[in-house]
Amino acid sequence: MSRREKRGDKSNVNPFTNNCRTGESSTNQRYKNYVPLDFMKAKIIPDKINDLLNNPLLDFGEARIDKNGRRATCRRARYLNFVFQYYPDSRYMVLSGSLHTFYNDAKNNANDFDVGAFYEVLKRMFDLFGLSPQHLTITQLEWGVNLLSEYTNPIIDHCLFYKTKRFEVIYKSKKSNYRRASLTEFALKIYNKGLHFNLGYDILRIERKQNNWAKYCNRYNIGRTLFDLIESDFQGLRKTLTKNWDDILFYDPFIPESETSTLKYRDTFYWQKLRNDKSNVWVKKQRDLLRLANCEKGRDLQVGIANDIKLKLNALNCDKLMNPVFSYKENMLTTIINKHY
Repeated sequence: MSRREKRGDKSNVNPFTNNCRTGESSTNQRYKNYVPLDFMKAKIIPDKINDLLNNPLLDFGEARIDKNGRRATCRRARYLNFVFQYYPDSRYMVLSGSLHTFYNDAKNNANDFDVGAFYEVLKRMFDLFGLSPQHLTITQLEWGVNLLSEYTNPIIDHCLFYKTKRFEVIYKSKKSNYRRASLTEFALKIYNKGLHFNLGYDILRIERKQNNWAKYCNRYNIGRTLFDLIESDFQGLRKTLTKNWDDILFYDPFIPESETSTLKYRDTFYWQKLRNDKSNVWVKKQRDLLRLANCEKGRDLQVGIANDIKLKLNALNCDKLMNPVFSYKENMLTTIINKHY
């Protein structure tokens, strides 16, 4: 029995072509730049709020009264890992949660979340809540890839800086290995997802958390809804993720200890002092020398992982999966999924 049949989803879906009104024809566009989306925070359009408040799957409860007799500013409802926050005074509602985790029935997000799985989540969101991508104005978004590597922990431990921002050790134990470089606009996270979920094997997770989604949209000239991101063929997601990895100051863990001339590059204090005392040109020269040492004296893991990221993203955009197709219904675009099972 298929995943769709188990969940009771409708299987008879009309195969309309992408971006066309019902009955029109067009060349079927295939999306090639999907990158696995994870956590999303999005504002729900006002027209959908009453429907959600009356949805039997969502229990927002009564408005709570605090000890001073004032009504609470927010009412919450949860379905699996999705959280709906409703602010009665401003008639404002926000949805937050991991799309990937939702696909796995809130168990974890350790497997691959390919383009077909993503569109199945969209189908479930429409069936359960009546929400389509054009109803969701994104304010925060995370995207990234999972890579299987026996060198996951050494790789994480040797990520020193993202450009000039030092990687902070958030967790380091037998149950977790997680580093993060936090900037105002976004954060870059590198961690061992296998340890996080106690899977018995390592998974290298490379992830970007975009805090300022509006600024991202302005940079790539796209609208702010989830629908706009899909229609843009996920504009910029692949580029930013691969560029972010390439911009990490990385010391290859397989450079032998006997290579004493390169050991200074492993020290974060060396780089901090270098930036304080020397010009940017000199710092760049030292970074280039480190990259050369990674290649000639180590195993060139940073370049190898960059290639693995590209291969994984290509695999997650596999051709056997059909595209989402759209039709007009009551003057609102609704997402209809048509894919091979």
